[in-house]
Amino acid sequence: MRALLILGSTLVVVTVFAFLLSQGLTGPIRNLTRIAEDLSRGGVIMKINEVNRRDEIGALAAAIDRMGVSIRLAMDRLKAKP
Repeated sequence: MRALLILGSTLVVVTVFAFLLSQGLTGPIRNLTRIAEDLSRGGVIMKINEVNRRDEIGALAAAIDRMGVSIRLAMDRLKAKP
């Protein structure tokens, strides 16, 4: 009986941990996907919070941020041409 109780509680703890870990990974990716979609439609990036991360998601966020700046500069140059 004790083994089943330990097994059940371990299963609950592992499930909660896996859920929290998956939310920590997929949340920023969903946000970056939304920002990239807005950018592709001509939207303006306000602020990318994930830029401050020091992992692969932070590197991706920095690249998307630079891409947004490049697109804005290109659009401004096109508008300035006579």
